[in-house]
Amino acid sequence: MHYLCLKISGFLNLPNYKILTDWACCKLKHSSGTDVDNDKLLAAIHDKLKSSKIDWTHIAYVAYTEGQQKLARNLLSYEPDTSKKVQFLLDINSSASGDEIEYALTKADEDGDVDSLVLILLELYGSLSSVEFFKAIDQKPNAIGVLKSVFCQIDEKGGMLKNFMFQDDDIIGRLIIDIVSTVKANKSVESIDLSKLQSLASRSKQTQSAVPYLKSETKLLKIQNELQSNFCNILPGEPLLDTLQKIIIVDLKQAITVARKFNIPPKQLTGLVLKVLAARNDKHTELYDYATINGGGKIIGFETFFYELAKLGERRQAGLYLPFCKKMTVKQKIRSYIFCGMWKEAVAEAGSKNEIKLLRSMAESRTGWEAKIASDEIEHLGK
Repeated sequence: MHYLCLKISGFLNLPNYKILTDWACCKLKHSSGTDVDNDKLLAAIHDKLKSSKIDWTHIAYVAYTEGQQKLARNLLSYEPDTSKKVQFLLDINSSASGDEIEYALTKADEDGDVDSLVLILLELYGSLSSVEFFKAIDQKPNAIGVLKSVFCQIDEKGGMLKNFMFQDDDIIGRLIIDIVSTVKANKSVESIDLSKLQSLASRSKQTQSAVPYLKSETKLLKIQNELQSNFCNILPGEPLLDTLQKIIIVDLKQAITVARKFNIPPKQLTGLVLKVLAARNDKHTELYDYATINGGGKIIGFETFFYELAKLGERRQAGLYLPFCKKMTVKQKIRSYIFCGMWKEAVAEAGSKNEIKLLRSMAESRTGWEAKIASDEIEHLGK
């Protein structure tokens, strides 16, 4: 029946990946308990299933339920989506031999899948002792990076991270935790002894290169503390860009001032302003002024403003930027005006560029007043 279905889908030019997936699952079920060589079975399934849409995790699950754990893992290796692989391994971990979650950690670390690493580390953190946890992530650079960047937000006292960094001989990491802990304890940032950095700098090149970074972080913490009186949602220790987004919503001028203190490139700041303000209807006027009066449009191009607003479905607002879009071709701009529901402007743009052929096409494609406007423009051009 699978052969028949594949022939029919071929004649009708229909996708066949679901048929192939079902065929593979049936083959696994019928092969269970027989003397079929697993390596040959794996090769046969892989050779047959060449579609990119094949759900390898589904097939691996069937193999697992049939008691073929090793075969399931080998089938899973063909799944390109790391998150699917990790979720499968986590699902079977409680009933498997116990090493599936560590295998999932290895795969996620190899692929650098941050979301999956966070999920696995949280799972391991809740089920292993500190020694076992540190042993599990040893020699896994991506997992260690996620641990240092993410766990500082959930490990309030910083005890676990400090222990890990002591074991890893990460002097800078321990100092960063001390700085953040000082701020979280509502102590003055001025109390942080920056002279410790200079003494640390003499110990290795790593610490020498980290001194400017630590000074910048301390400066950021100090500014975040000062801003808390006016911006109650700012959290000391959060990333600079998160703080900037919160300030942009309330006070754009102050956000620009803070960005300059940290030498944020104009393009990066303008892109952030666009992203934040475009998503808020009550800030569209301020965004327009920033683009046209304060030079934001010249920094990243008015076209960027147009496309961002159009992507959010703000067609009328997006259309306001079209007169400034000099990098668009005539046809692109006319299509954009039409997309924004600005027919008169589209006709005027075609007329100003003497696009008679395009105007005739526009007149023929519409009825009523829209067709009349296009026809009037053709007549006005005397063609």
